[in-house]
Amino acid sequence: MRSRGTEGVQTFTSDDIISQFGVVKGSYESVALPAIKGYAVRAQRAGLPKEVLTVDMEDLPPALEWGEVLVSMRMMPINPADLYTIQTGGLYGLDPSQHASSFPFCPGHDGVGIVLKNGPGVDGSKHELREGDWVIPIRPNAGTWRSLAVFKEKDLLVVPQEVMSLDQVACVREMITAYRLLEDANLKPGDCVLLNGASGTVGQLVVQLCHLLRLRAVAILASSSDDEFEKTAAMLTKLGAVHVIRDRGSVKAELAKLKFFAKPKLGLVGIDFDRRALALRAPRLSHSRYALRSFARTASAGTAA
Repeated sequence: MRSRGTEGVQTFTSDDIISQFGVVKGSYESVALPAIKGYAVRAQRAGLPKEVLTVDMEDLPPALEWGEVLVSMRMMPINPADLYTIQTGGLYGLDPSQHASSFPFCPGHDGVGIVLKNGPGVDGSKHELREGDWVIPIRPNAGTWRSLAVFKEKDLLVVPQEVMSLDQVACVREMITAYRLLEDANLKPGDCVLLNGASGTVGQLVVQLCHLLRLRAVAILASSSDDEFEKTAAMLTKLGAVHVIRDRGSVKAELAKLKFFAKPKLGLVGIDFDRRALALRAPRLSHSRYALRSFARTASAGTAA
């Protein structure tokens, strides 16, 4: 079907029409589901998670409608974006008043699950979405903190099972973030990457990618106890950091102590960190490209952000 208007000639396929207007109920046969319950985390109101979250039992819908898929959620990360939504009802980085969630709701933006059953209109041979596939939701505020979930097929992305483990797939958004931070900077082997907050999920991934790409990662840690610093520094060094330094007010001075005088090509600054402060502490970075990083921690892996 074609349409002519101010934007010129546009072609609409049957999938476009279904996506915009849906399919009339009764024109297809629904796929019945068993009468079972699943667990779901609920935010009863805006506030601190420990005060407003509950774990409840919820009924599955009686049947899958057109384009719906039943997914067993297996791994769900806990991100600051999730905590922000719980505390405000809004989406991270946007005005809560314009993107508010209706309480009570099930939190969770990310996660990985296994397809249990396809609804009508989900043809495994055509859409490459089959029962047993690993999938991740690609829309925000998908409500992943539950054991069983019903999603629209268009909101799911299939992940090849041979690529990585389930707990790693759960953090695929953080992996993509770390990769793009380095890829978009046009770095070459031997270049130095300076980053703070390297103990977070994205920070750890950046350090590991630097090692694989033969980049030199220098991690900056906030002041902490000697034991905690030594433990974290050992972990980051094992992941591939060439140096781990403490934030004592002057990055330049700390690097000079190590006789490390290579000019960093990229500085990665945490979203909760003052970029100007790092530029003053490390003058060599005053003309470097700065990037914001996201943080995450996976409940199953227990990685602190």
